[in-house]
Parts: sequence; C-alpha cells; structure tokens
Amino acid sequence: MRISFIATCLAVLMAVPVSAQYTVYTEGQTSETPGFEVVAAGQTAMGPVEVRRYAPYIAAEIEVEAETNRLAASRGFGPLARYIFGANEPGSRISMTEPVVTAPAAGGTRISMTEPVVTAPTSNEGAYTVQFPMPSPWSLDTLPVPEDARVSLIEIDARTLATQRWLGARTDAAVERATALLMAWIDAAGLRAVGPVAVAQFDSPSVARDRQRWEVQVEVANR
Repeated sequence: MRISFIATCLAVLMAVPVSAQYTVYTEGQTSETPGFEVVAAGQTAMGPVEVRRYAPYIAAEIEVEAETNRLAASRGFGPLARYIFGANEPGSRISMTEPVVTAPAAGGTRISMTEPVVTAPTSNEGAYTVQFPMPSPWSLDTLPVPEDARVSLIEIDARTLATQRWLGARTDAAVERATALLMAWIDAAGLRAVGPVAVAQFDSPSVARDRQRWEVQVEVANR
C-alpha cells in the first residue's frame, strides 16, 4: 500500500511544471544550481535520497575523447572554465554555478560549471560530453559566443532526476554502493530509471575530503 501511495503521489507531482528559478542546494552554498522542486524524499544507509523535477536550463557543453569518465571531466573542465572566465566574445565573465555534468556522448557508451561536477560512475572509453549550467540571468540570445569552437551552448529539457547524496570521498566503491542503494530505492518507489547514472561533484578538491558533497543521479519516470 505504501509503495502504491508513493507512486501515485509521484505521478501527480512529476507532471507539475517547475519554474526556472534557481535553488540553493545546501545550507551555506552560494552558487546557483538549475531550478528544481523536490517531489519525493527518503533516506538510505548512505544518506538522503531525493526525486527532483528540474526546470529547463542552458548549459555550456564540450565533447572530449577519454579513456575514463574522470579523465573526460578533467579534459572538459579547462575549456569550459576558460569560457566562463572570459574566453568569449566580448570577453564577459560568467558566474560559477552548480553542477558540472560529464556523460558519454550520444552514439558512445551511455551511462549519464557551475558545481557540481557530474561524471558517470564507471569507466567507458570513448566520447564524453562535459557541461556547465549557465546562471539564470543569461539566455541563449544573451550568452557570449565561445572563443573555443568546441564549446557550444545548449538547452537542457525539463526532466526528473532521482539522487543519492553522500559526504566523503568519490571512490569507485562509494559510487557503486550509492548507485545500488539508489536503484533499490527507485524500484521500491515504483519508478524506473530511463537514463544513464551520473556522479555529481559539488565541491572543489580544496574542501576537506570528509566534507566533500557527492551524488549519483539518474533520470526516472513512472512505470
């Protein structure tokens, strides 16, 4: 009965559009994140689980070739960071936001700045896309043109993501455990994953390791 009730509530809530307003992710955070509403929440042995309905947002994106998702994130971060720091026409500086998203590129092995950095949890050789969300005041019409032709500006459609959060290190074991816990929670809630699993990094390496914020994220739909 409880599972059916959760699924019914999610079916109603996931159909409600969200505004493009940006949302503070955690207490003390100052960077913008793409706007979302939490439509369901829970807890696992690893930390909080949320189902979020995201509004559409604009991202700067680059495609890179890499042997692993971590290497792809590293290779893509530099060109995107240079873009927001002024490598554009007319040399405008764009505020940092959250998150950075790294995913296998279309046609490659699919798994799915701002902050966090989002990377696929497993290693997959091939093409990846790396994305920085753009701050809310900007639009496709007003964003400066990247100097690097590899950087493009795209609109991310509205979508619903299930997320598993934890604090600490981003180890393969932590990612695998978070993914397993999230998938089990999704199944129990009467949902199904419809996209690749991603890992979201919300803090720079300068943050103490035991305080670094991470998530695994996956797009979900009703069964």
